[in-house]
Amino acid sequence: MGNLSNQILAITTEVQTLSSLVQTFLNAQGQNISVDQIKSEINKAVATAVVNVMQQLEGLDVSIIRSDIDLLIQGISKAMLSAGLAHKDIEALTSKYIQHGTAVIRLFGVQSGCVVTRSTTATRNLNLSAGTLFKGHQIMAANEQLNGTSIPNNPTSATQVCEVYMINDGFMDFRSTPFGETTPEEGWPLYSVSVPAGNTEANEQYLAKVTLTSIRKLESNCPAILTAEPFVYVPLPYVVPDPDYAVILEAESDIGSAWELGDIYAKDKTVNGFKIATNGICDRLKVRWTLISKKGTGTL
Repeated sequence: MGNLSNQILAITTEVQTLSSLVQTFLNAQGQNISVDQIKSEINKAVATAVVNVMQQLEGLDVSIIRSDIDLLIQGISKAMLSAGLAHKDIEALTSKYIQHGTAVIRLFGVQSGCVVTRSTTATRNLNLSAGTLFKGHQIMAANEQLNGTSIPNNPTSATQVCEVYMINDGFMDFRSTPFGETTPEEGWPLYSVSVPAGNTEANEQYLAKVTLTSIRKLESNCPAILTAEPFVYVPLPYVVPDPDYAVILEAESDIGSAWELGDIYAKDKTVNGFKIATNGICDRLKVRWTLISKKGTGTL
C-alpha cells in the first residue's frame, strides 16, 4: 500500500498537468490549430489523468489517515481547485478563446441615382429617382417611382427606425421595412429612416420631421473599379481580452456570379468584433471564420 501523502500529491499532479495542457493551447495564438485537434488532445489527456487517479485511489492506505489528515485535506482542496480551473479553462477554450462562425459579404450597390425624397402629394410617402444598381458584375436600371413606398405611423413614445430599399421581385420594386428591421439579403439598402416618437399621419402628413439618411453603397465605376472593398462586420458571440487575435478565413462558397481575382482578409479588429473584407468581385461570398485569442492576464 502506498503512502497517502504521496498518493494525494500524485492525484494533484495529474490535474495540474491537465490544466497546464489547456494553458499551452490558450497561448498558441496564430498557429493553425483546428478546434477538433485541440478537443482530441484534451480528451486524451483527461482519459490518461482519470486512469492514473483511479490507480492512486485504489492504493490508498486508510490505516494512516489520522497522521496524514491535514495533508489529506490540503491535497484534496488543491486538487479540487486545480480541477475547477482546468474545467473553466476548457470551457473558455472551446467558446471564448476559440470562436467560429460564417458570414456573407455582399456586393450590392448603387452606381448612380436612386435618391429618396419626401412626397408632397401623398400622405407619408417617399419618392425614388431613377438610377443604376449593381450586383457583382450585373448592372440593372431602376426607374423613377413617385410615391413608391410609405413610412408607418409611430404612435409610440420612442423613436423608431426602418429602411427603404430596392428589390428585384420580377421587376425592380421600391419598398420599406417594418420598424426595427433591415433590408432583406436580396435587396439593395438605400436609406435609413428615423421616425420621431408620436409621429403619425394625424400630426404630420409629409414626413417633414422624419430623418432620411443615405446608406447606399455608391460606386460609380463598379464593377471595373471599387473605391471601397466589400466587407461584412462580424460581432463576436463572446468579448475577448484584447484585439490582438488571429482570424483564419476560408471561402466556403460564392453565390451568384463567380468570385474573381480576390483575397479575403480580416481588418478593424476590436474586442467586440471585426470586419471580413475582399478585393474580389462577387454577388455574395460566404466565408467561414475561426478566431483564436490568447488568454488575457487575470481573465477567464
